[in-house]
Parts: sequence; C-alpha cells; structure tokens
Amino acid sequence: MSSDDFDRALARARQANERVEAASAKSSAANEEVLRKQDSDRSQFERFVSTLAKELAATTAKLDEARISRIKLDRPPVVGPPAANLLMEKVVGSKSISGKLSISGSSIKLKIDWDKPGDTGSLGIPECTYPLGSVEPKQVITAMIDAYTKALDQSASF
Repeated sequence: MSSDDFDRALARARQANERVEAASAKSSAANEEVLRKQDSDRSQFERFVSTLAKELAATTAKLDEARISRIKLDRPPVVGPPAANLLMEKVVGSKSISGKLSISGSSIKLKIDWDKPGDTGSLGIPECTYPLGSVEPKQVITAMIDAYTKALDQSASF
C-alpha cells in the first residue's frame, strides 16, 4: 500500500466520521425538539384541567338546580401522558358515566361511556378530539351533560 492510498483511506474515514457525527447531532436536536413539544403539550393540558376544575366548581349550582348529577374531576396517577377522569355518579340507578380525558399528540381526547360498560352496554358516544389550546372547558362539560341526557333516554327506552 502506497502512502497516497493510506492518506486517501484516512481522508475517507475522516469524512465518514464527520457524516456520522453530523447525523448524530441532527438526531439529538430532533429528539430535544420532540421532548420540548411534549413538555409544552403537557403544560397546556395541565392548564386546561386546572381551568376545567374551576369551571366545574362554578357550574355546580346550575347542575344542582337542573337536578343533573354533579361532574367530579379525578386525577389518577399516570405514568406517561397526563390524563383526567370526569365522573357523573348514579345517573341511572347505580350506573355512572365516566369521561376520560387524555392527550395524544397535540390533541385532547375525550371518551365518554358508562363507568362499567360491560354490564350495561355502551352509550355509543364517539370519542371527541379537540385541538390542544383551543378547547374550552364548557365544551367538555356540555359533552358530559349530553351523555347524561343520552343515558336517561336509553334507560327510558328499556
């Protein structure tokens, strides 16, 4: 092997190392951006749930006046993305309605059904998806009240 071949091999190896380092730096920067986005989304969700809790407290008297089950907010300990549960107890007999709020990407998802759907079937309410940052707590409360109405209508038809 000549000295020129050796020098060219070293130059190719240096270039390969530079490409690997550049790709690694780019991947690291992309991962950091994803983590920043997740932290931002988590913070927005937490602010939303805090506002929702205040709105639920403010609507309690109206729900009582209309003889509608109160909506309780529960924050289960969750590993991973944040979540919250809404519960309307004893809507029909001992049956309760559960609303599960979760975050997925840049959206808040709300799934409403019976607390124990296996026993009573399903309410048949499709999952709602709201853009994070643009959903209002009243939208979620209204969805729960609509589920309450649907539950009463379903029970009346039995």
